[in-house]
Amino acid sequence: MPFDSELVLLDGSVALDPTSDADAISTTVNAYGNIVLDVKKTAPSGLVAVMVLPTAPTTYLDTLTVHIQHSNHYADGWQTIASFPVLYALVREMEVTPTTAFLGTDIGLILTATTDSTSDGGVILDFDGALLTAGQKGRILVQMSDANDDYSTAADTVTATSGQGVGTQGVAAKLSKSRSYGIYAVRFQTNRRYVRGQFTVTAGGDFGKVQLFLTDNYELDPSL
Repeated sequence: MPFDSELVLLDGSVALDPTSDADAISTTVNAYGNIVLDVKKTAPSGLVAVMVLPTAPTTYLDTLTVHIQHSNHYADGWQTIASFPVLYALVREMEVTPTTAFLGTDIGLILTATTDSTSDGGVILDFDGALLTAGQKGRILVQMSDANDDYSTAADTVTATSGQGVGTQGVAAKLSKSRSYGIYAVRFQTNRRYVRGQFTVTAGGDFGKVQLFLTDNYELDPSL
């Protein structure tokens, strides 16, 4: 296991919940498994923060934003020095062949399915560059707004509502780890004494269990 057992910023024993989780301001673990670590400072090569989310979240429309912060005073003066990508609960992935090319401005719009127009209406998070050209099949990622946003009808027509893209869906969409859960890593360097994780979950509910470790081992175990 590549993690130093003494460099755990969040132990993952409690699911992240926006109504109760508080930023760590002590070198003693709080009720949410969160702690400030005294690292003195890092070597020029820095440390790697590894965030592990073992299972998909279960609350729709939640997002998780995680920063690494540093300070010389563990109760005050915190500044962000590294950030993980924003994660989105319950992301669906599907293949789409555009009949009208998508545009970058379609990201953030609602993807409406014609057959399931009363139910399928998730938010477009990202798509492959192939979708910028009509007739080129590519992947699209959609954040589910509710349980009905499953895009389960193969060959359905999907449209970026109030946008440009229109396409034909391939097989039924599937839940995806991409932008949702899994293992993420960022490297950082600091000359300050303390570091902590800052976790922000939107108000929909808990995002699920999360673990955050620090390591100076840059070769992560592929079995994780």
